[in-house]
Amino acid sequence: MSQHDKMRTMIPSNRQLPSGTPPEVRQLDVNDIPSLLNIQSSVYPAGYHEPGSVFHNRLALAKRYCHGIHGQLGHLGGYLIAHPWHPGHPSALMAHLDALPDTPTHLHIHDLAVHPEQQGKQCAQRLLRHTLRLAIQAGLTTAGLVAVPGAANYWLAMGFKPARTIAPPLFPDNYGAEAVFLNASLALLQDHFLP
Repeated sequence: MSQHDKMRTMIPSNRQLPSGTPPEVRQLDVNDIPSLLNIQSSVYPAGYHEPGSVFHNRLALAKRYCHGIHGQLGHLGGYLIAHPWHPGHPSALMAHLDALPDTPTHLHIHDLAVHPEQQGKQCAQRLLRHTLRLAIQAGLTTAGLVAVPGAANYWLAMGFKPARTIAPPLFPDNYGAEAVFLNASLALLQDHFLP
């Protein structure tokens, strides 16, 4: 991924994997929040640092779509936070969501970050594949995200495309002027990206 993947330190979990075992994708829980915050603060510029309460909020509403991946020593090597949402309307950074849509069709990928030691091991792709499979199983039909400056090429390579239209008031200011709103049909991603 981009420079946004860089991280200085990790908070280890109590889980250790045998040598040679591929990193494990598992659902996150509130005990992972200190590690998420540590990764976030080391990967993103300060303006993108969300408080732990935002992670609590996403886990409370959409734990099914929030996953982590563990490396060889049991450290949390990366995470993906996503939730069902309204197509064409990205959720804002720093914002707590009151509720999810009653009949969602769209998955919003809120955040994806990978520890440098786990790069080159397909960790981000494994997190994304796992989450997209769950979204397809749940009957969602599209996915979207806001690529922060410097990250758009990664997502374009994954099969996402720039959104054709978005009204400026619907694009949260705190993503920055160079952020790019991207969308994808889950059916197309399935053909392009999911084995």
